[in-house]
Amino acid sequence: MIHQYKNNGYAIIMDINSGAVHAADDTVYDAVACLSGKLPDMEKPEPIPTDLKEEVRTRLCGAYKSQDIEDALSDIQELIDREELFTKDVYKDYVIDFKNRKTVVKALCLHIAHDCNLACKYCFAEEGEYHGRRALMSFEVGKKALDFLIANSGSRRNLEVDFFGGEPLMNWQVVKQLVEYGGFFIEADLPSPLMGYPGALGLDLTQEAGDFEKILAKVESTLVEKGAADRFGTWAYSYGYTLSAGLAEHAKNVIDGKCDITDMDAVAEALNVYSPKAEWNGAGYTNATTGVKSDNVFLIYQDTYIMGNPGRFMGNADVEIPDKYYTVS
Repeated sequence: MIHQYKNNGYAIIMDINSGAVHAADDTVYDAVACLSGKLPDMEKPEPIPTDLKEEVRTRLCGAYKSQDIEDALSDIQELIDREELFTKDVYKDYVIDFKNRKTVVKALCLHIAHDCNLACKYCFAEEGEYHGRRALMSFEVGKKALDFLIANSGSRRNLEVDFFGGEPLMNWQVVKQLVEYGGFFIEADLPSPLMGYPGALGLDLTQEAGDFEKILAKVESTLVEKGAADRFGTWAYSYGYTLSAGLAEHAKNVIDGKCDITDMDAVAEALNVYSPKAEWNGAGYTNATTGVKSDNVFLIYQDTYIMGNPGRFMGNADVEIPDKYYTVS
């Protein structure tokens, strides 16, 4: 398969099957255009048929010198011999097999609201309505979407649903209904008991402010009352709070000569001062391309707490991650 175009004074010829890209002069460009569609993709390099050469000469003789046309044909043949032009589609059979494979659905993006309270004129979603009418998804439609996802997910255990808009919170009641209906296990990014739960559950945490164990207990008991035990995970202590306070603690220990700044165990110990019931783990950042591990940049995480009756920590901070996974890209 050949693709040709001209841009900024360059005549470009792309051999799609091999991935080769050629910057050509006008004679070669036009000669390839004559052959394209008539010269088939080749299993192996072959000479350009005589009748096609003659057709190129006939069609181009009025625009180019005879010797230039012969040079162009010679250049094209050289590229064919190097398997950089008119090459075989080695992925053809794979594409057919790929299309015939048994597929599963692993994720859905629900347009829960084609509306937005801001309605910005420059928004790609055209003020949230996508050039259509303002509308909110009903619970019945969302429920059918979740049923479809589960029915077509095969043996996958973990499925993803994103709420999109417009502004999804314009349809907050349906968001809550769908989470209650289909949320098997939910954990926010950089989670904490304060991440979404107070607003979604209508909790007043004034009395518990500053005490993460009491905050967690109140959120957890409310979820259990609503029948959602073992379906929500979080970090028991706020990421922002523990990281800020814990790293300050670590900095003091380094200044006092108690530990080295790049000691991961010492970092975890300092974080534990402000998250006494949770374990931490982490490692130096590894560049997936070069495989080089940094000695002063850490990726760290807190053990996930599953809210239930009783609640429990998953123990993921105790898992030893094999080195080979640090360079997966």
